Amino acid sequence: MYIVFFRSIFIFVILLIVIRLMGKRQIGEMQPFELTITLIIADLATIPMSDTSIPLLYGVVSIFTLFILHQVISLIERKSRFLSGIISGTPTIVINSKGVNFREIERQNLSIDDLLESIRGAGYSSFDEIAFAIFETNGKLSVIPKKSGDKKPDQADKAELPIVVIEQGKISEQQLKVMKLTPDWIRARLREQSIRDLKKVELCTLDNHGKMFLQIKDKGYEVLKTDYEGGVIW
Repeated sequence: MYIVFFRSIFIFVILLIVIRLMGKRQIGEMQPFELTITLIIADLATIPMSDTSIPLLYGVVSIFTLFILHQVISLIERKSRFLSGIISGTPTIVINSKGVNFREIERQNLSIDDLLESIRGAGYSSFDEIAFAIFETNGKLSVIPKKSGDKKPDQADKAELPIVVIEQGKISEQQLKVMKLTPDWIRARLREQSIRDLKKVELCTLDNHGKMFLQIKDKGYEVLKTDYEGGVIW
């Protein structure tokens, strides 16, 4: 019992030293290879803690071996941009001046809902508030907002909750039902914009103030104003 107790304390101290040596970035901004190494280190640490038949030295050597591997990979990344791109990837622009970059979000295995969640986490509620959004190699979303002068006056000081109603040419009837709207209603709004082929609509969102974010394939996006029957608020 006492042996396991002291072994656990010893391994904890070793792990604390190694994590501190690996840098503050390890706390919450890990690259893929760093996350992999951290997970393996955590697994290696538990074995000598509980199994007294395994010498502590084996666990310590394994942990420091991975620490050395981390330092070597970090050095390689600093020296070669090409190898850095292979090991950790490169930042990806998922929103640009034309709107949402669907090719990139698909390449990153993301959905529009994932993107909206990340945008809300960054303190924004609507796509049109953003000039550029970049998914960094550590999985975090960096947002570059539009200048205040780029926003319309009626967009100021207004709580907005956009809901995706069309994505990649497909209408979300479930989302429309939440909003007490119908597919025919959204088709009629599109016809008002001379859009009859749903396949051309890459993304369409509606918020609780009647603002429509409409992105057409190969044409970029525009922000429109629409009215809800009965003044729908959700």
